[in-house]
Amino acid sequence: MAFTVYAIHTGINDEQQQALNYKLQRLTQWVNTLDITLDIQLLNEKMLTTDPLPADQLEQPYLNGLMLAGGSPFWWLVPPNEEYQQVKRQFSQQIT
Repeated sequence: MAFTVYAIHTGINDEQQQALNYKLQRLTQWVNTLDITLDIQLLNEKMLTTDPLPADQLEQPYLNGLMLAGGSPFWWLVPPNEEYQQVKRQFSQQIT
C-alpha cells in the first residue's frame, strides 16, 4: 500500500523545518513496519503560489485527502461560481 503525504506549512524557520523533517522520517519508518509506503512532500504554502503542483497532483487531496491536523483550506468554502478574492475579503471582514 502506498500513500502520498503533502505536508504544507505557512512558513517555518530552519529549526522548525528540521524538527518537522525528523517527525516525517519517523512516521515513514513506522509505517514501513506496517508494509505501507509514504511519499512525503514538505511544501511551503508561498512556494505553491509561484510554483503550483501539476494538475494530476492537485486533484489528489480532493479525491483522496484526509486532513490530520490544521484547519480546512479556505478555498473549500468558496462556491464554484464565486470569485475567490472577493469571497475571501467578505469572510475576513466578518471575522474582524
